[in-house]
Amino acid sequence: MATQEEMVLEMAKAAAGSAGKESVNKLAVAIGGFFPFFGLKHEAVSTYVEDIQKSDLPPETKMMAIANAKKTYKQLKNQMAIAEIAQNAAQPGTDFSLQSGVDDEWLERFMDSGKFVSDEEVQLLWGNILAQEFEEPNSTPPSVIRILTEITPPYAKAFQTVCSLMCDILMENAEGEIVCQGVQPILPTEYEYLNKHGIDFLRLTELDKLGLISFSTSGPYILKIDKEEYPKLYLRYEGKQICITQYRDKRFRTGSVQLTEAGLAIARFVEHKSIPEHFEAVCNYLAENNVEWTEVTTQI
Repeated sequence: MATQEEMVLEMAKAAAGSAGKESVNKLAVAIGGFFPFFGLKHEAVSTYVEDIQKSDLPPETKMMAIANAKKTYKQLKNQMAIAEIAQNAAQPGTDFSLQSGVDDEWLERFMDSGKFVSDEEVQLLWGNILAQEFEEPNSTPPSVIRILTEITPPYAKAFQTVCSLMCDILMENAEGEIVCQGVQPILPTEYEYLNKHGIDFLRLTELDKLGLISFSTSGPYILKIDKEEYPKLYLRYEGKQICITQYRDKRFRTGSVQLTEAGLAIARFVEHKSIPEHFEAVCNYLAENNVEWTEVTTQI
């Protein structure tokens, strides 16, 4: 008798068709270990529904059985879509087998939550995060699953705007070498110009509660820099660059928002948009905090 994994693999192959058989092999086994009906074909569900309709079951029982079958198929179809996106998005050679190192509980929770995701754009985000987890096992914070499940479209849009405020922070050491410090959303204390993009106090507070950002209402976050080791600091946004020539002590203020570990994990797959007013707003914010800077026209 075939094992459960072998049966899951055959169902997944049948659902994918001959052209996609090999592409689903490893992923089908890995995910199928937790979801025995992964890859179930629509035809099988239709046949099952017909059998129920022809049965001698009471009408109410038939209705419930058919509704449950269609609901289950829809959920499985959502999971299949997310899994296929992950398969296509992952780096070549990514291990999707049961030996990949991905935590069993994390994967089960992720796919169980993913069965409710039917929007194609949202599935794309889920699929990319799943691909990232298989590429780097245990790199995705567990809270990501909760956040993806709870976030609503207005707050997803607000988070996209926060991600679009990310400035590249680069430092030049004493030898003239450029070292990338990373990216940081620089959000001025006054952000009225961002209201039209869905950013206000209430939305920032809610994004904080969700666990996507840390929102400080008591003062700006500080980036500490050793000025002797890194005498020059650069900021870059959408191709525009400035060189920070003077700032207070070793404390460079970046504004009231920082991304959490979960926020950084999700931000990698959020489409960033250009906000033309933001660069000028950042420059004004720096000037208000006694930061001196000069514009740089040559790409660093």
